[in-house]
Parts: sequence; C-alpha cells; structure tokens
Amino acid sequence: MDLKNLTGKMLTDSIRQKAQVLLVIFLPLTVLALLAGILLVIRLRIAGAVIGTVLIAIPLRFLLQALPHWLHPERADVFLKYGDPDSVAARIRSSSEDIFFQNGRLIVTDQFLLDTERPDMLLFFPHALTVYPDGVQGKEEYLVVYDSWGQKLRFPFTNGRQQVFKIDMLTDKIRRHAPGCRCGHRPEDLDYVRQQKRPLPESKDT
Repeated sequence: MDLKNLTGKMLTDSIRQKAQVLLVIFLPLTVLALLAGILLVIRLRIAGAVIGTVLIAIPLRFLLQALPHWLHPERADVFLKYGDPDSVAARIRSSSEDIFFQNGRLIVTDQFLLDTERPDMLLFFPHALTVYPDGVQGKEEYLVVYDSWGQKLRFPFTNGRQQVFKIDMLTDKIRRHAPGCRCGHRPEDLDYVRQQKRPLPESKDT
C-alpha cells in the first residue's frame, strides 16, 4: 500500500476486496451447513436441530460480518471512528513521511499503527486504552490494542520473520501518546476498557 498517494477509494476498495474473499469462502459453507442441518433435522429431529444450528452458526457469523463491508465499505467501523474515507486517507498521508518501522504488513509512524493488508486495522495513538503482546515469541507475534471504542485490534508483529524490533518499544510509544493507556490484559485492565469505552457514532447513511 502506497501511503504517500493513498486515497479514500483505495481504502474502501481494499476493505471490499477482503470482504469479498470471506464471502467466497463462507457463503458456500453456509449453504452446505444449512443443507446438512435440514438432513439432520429429518433424521434426528430435536438432536439434529441442535447440531444443525451449531454447524450453520460458525460460517453464518463470518458471512454476516463480511456482507456489510462488501456492500458499504465506507461504513466500516474505522470510518465511524476517524472520519470519512477521504479524511482518513489524508491523515495517513500526512504522516507517511514519518515511518520509523515497517515489517511486512505492519507500518508504524509517529501517529498510527496500520495493518496494510487490513486497513480497518488502524489505530491513531491517542485512542488506545490498553496494549499488550500476544502470540508465540519469535514466530507469530501480535501487538493487541483495545481502542477507545472497546474494539480489540491485532497487529502482526514478526510475521514469520526474524525479530528485528522490540515489541515493548512499540508498547512504550503508544503509551507515551495515550497517557491513559494501560499495559496488559489482566481482569482489571479489561474492566478499565469496559468503563472507558464509548459507543461508535452511527453512520450518516443509515
């Protein structure tokens, strides 16, 4: 992703493409699960209905998450948080000269964290409530952040490569820009998120 020439359309197109991949995967699985559920109901009745409900619930969940992003990517949560697609793209462009770390998908500037393969995974530093590392050290690590809206964001860190940057330095950087941010995911940290989070603004198009 070329941050210096980023546009709002590029952001929405990327979100729609990711949603389309999920639809291609989970729409057939949902149909198959529905058919399997019907057969189970015919053969096992109540027990079949229970099993069928479980079977269909998993792919249906992903399908329902992906469909709104495919139909209306401009209404994705990232734009409800930070502004319309063009405004968000402009904020990213304005900080594109300040990149001090990039490792595969992860880009870190003085203002934000961004997963370039998932532009809905975007955090402007002042909006962090708690941050902590997660995953297998030296293999696939993530920097996890709960933002001001209580959403959990997972940013890929090592991405399968040799570790070249200390994850605690990223944690410290976020906390310097967000004085109220905690470090950790203890019960009291998650309680803090629940107490401090605020609701997402409603889309103007709804």
